[in-house]
Amino acid sequence: MRPSYSASVKEIIRDEVLDIVLVDAGLRQGIRVGSMCEANDKNGIFSELVIVDARENTAIALIINGKPQTELSVGDIIQVKVQK
Repeated sequence: MRPSYSASVKEIIRDEVLDIVLVDAGLRQGIRVGSMCEANDKNGIFSELVIVDARENTAIALIINGKPQTELSVGDIIQVKVQK
C-alpha cells in the first residue's frame, strides 16, 4: 500500500485566469510535480489541484477543477491522490 500525503493551504493568489495555491508540504513530505490533489469537505470533493512546483518543504499547485459554490480557503487540507 502506498502512503497518502496531505498538506494545508498556506496562501492563495487569485487571478482572472487561474488560482495559484501555496501548500505547506513539499519534496520531504512526498509531494511531487504532477501530483494530483483534491480538497474535500463533508459533502465530498470540492476542488482538484495539480502540483506544478515542489521545493523541500513547500509546493505550488493550480486549481484545475472546482465547484463554483465552494471556494478553497487558507487552512483547508488537500490530499494527494494515490495512483494505483
